Amino acid sequence: MRTILFISAIFLFSNQLFCQFKHEQNSSGDPVTEIIDFAQMKQGNWNYVDSNNSIFRVETFKDNELISNTYKNIDVSKYKQKNINTYTQKPIKDLMAKLNLMGNGEIIVTDDNQVFIHFYFNKIKSTPDVKGLSINELKKYSLQKTIIFF
Repeated sequence: MRTILFISAIFLFSNQLFCQFKHEQNSSGDPVTEIIDFAQMKQGNWNYVDSNNSIFRVETFKDNELISNTYKNIDVSKYKQKNINTYTQKPIKDLMAKLNLMGNGEIIVTDDNQVFIHFYFNKIKSTPDVKGLSINELKKYSLQKTIIFF
């Protein structure tokens, strides 16, 4: 019984961990995206899907090595990736508190200082009021070329 509970807990945890991905299969049932091969290496495209069910970022892997990472035709493979809770600035901490109530996703700050926010597919806690968020505060900090996970 313990074994069944343990396996169920691991399955549920991993399912929640990767639910920003919407796994695709071909007509034979073989995986087309988000492939982990027999050696536990990532292969092919890993599509990040937002709450609108749209692919917004694609990572491509070969033998667990990141080959490309694109967002709206922008190569973001050299972007810094940080978690929002690592920032100490008050405006960013206030933003983090609001985002944590809404769900999980990522903020992408491009090299020309444009700020984009995406909530992951199936990770919405409450209806996000993106218009009520002051993400323009992020432009005051040197966050260009950064993907911020929340």
